[in-house]
Amino acid sequence: KRCDEFVSSEYPFVLGHQRRRRHRRRGDNLNDNAPDYYDVIANPMDLGTIRKKLDDGGYSDPWEFIDDIHLMCDNAWLYNKKGSRIYKFSSKVFECFERLIDEPMIVLGFCCGRRRRFLPPALSCFGKPLCTIQRDAVYYSYSTDYVAYHFCKKCYENSAGEVNLGDEAGLIDKAKFVEGKNSKFDQESFCICQSCERKFHEICIGHHSIIWPEGYYCDGCLRQAEKTRAVNRFTAESLPKSLLSEKIEARVNAVLTSSGSDTGKVYIRVLSSTDKVAEIKSGMRQRFEGEFTKDLTYRSKAVFAFQRQPDGSSLCFYGMHTQEYGSNCPAPNSRRVYLSYLDS
Repeated sequence: KRCDEFVSSEYPFVLGHQRRRRHRRRGDNLNDNAPDYYDVIANPMDLGTIRKKLDDGGYSDPWEFIDDIHLMCDNAWLYNKKGSRIYKFSSKVFECFERLIDEPMIVLGFCCGRRRRFLPPALSCFGKPLCTIQRDAVYYSYSTDYVAYHFCKKCYENSAGEVNLGDEAGLIDKAKFVEGKNSKFDQESFCICQSCERKFHEICIGHHSIIWPEGYYCDGCLRQAEKTRAVNRFTAESLPKSLLSEKIEARVNAVLTSSGSDTGKVYIRVLSSTDKVAEIKSGMRQRFEGEFTKDLTYRSKAVFAFQRQPDGSSLCFYGMHTQEYGSNCPAPNSRRVYLSYLDS
């Protein structure tokens, strides 16, 4: 019913004669205005088809209706030029749909009605240092049983007939590389309730099979069965403490309390602490003759900050990697701490 209301009531201008005619030029390919439509679009979809499936009871699950709306918009974006009237119109339909679909889906017992997907990340080009392959860029790839080598278009074209992939793969003929495009979206995985069989995004419900190997049961089914979900043992609070973590944690929470913050408690944990050796290369020894008599020993630590959420989970919001050089380390690194990496 709510899906029918969306198609019929929320967008009457879409179903109007003028808009419908423009949309069908791209959507159903019933005339000669888009002779190449089926060459570009493998799975056509339009509002008329969606409405007919609603009337005929063709949807057994609300997610099927949502998938068809997404498919219709994806087709319009793919076939029409960016900035064209139909492209902009489809973007507006998608924005409105995303804004309106959450409420009815939550009423029906689902987590949301949105499409959860992740943009293609930038790929590292093997051609030269610091070269990356951006989103929607063409690249060339060669894969072994263990690793894939990616080259941007420029580095690939500048290579000779054979490409040197290092000691593992050696020289590889350029003809063996496969052309690709960095445009693949990663969809968030669904988790199915073991009782009602509704689909939920794993990222929405915070479910992980390692924590709950018995499977997922939604909140509605647990209430109906008068049961509770097993306690999550894998929380920041349960991680081992150290003198450093306790000191920082006490100070951070004292500042939050004094400022009147009503956020959850912050946990500081040292997730890694290992002894390592910084090898002094021959070039450095020659450049700083006499200053580096031997390799430098240090302790590498990974310090992370978590905050308790209302649902009991722990959100990691800060990470810091340090190199600690003690009193036994010779100059110039004696009793020094370096930040090797941090992120928030």
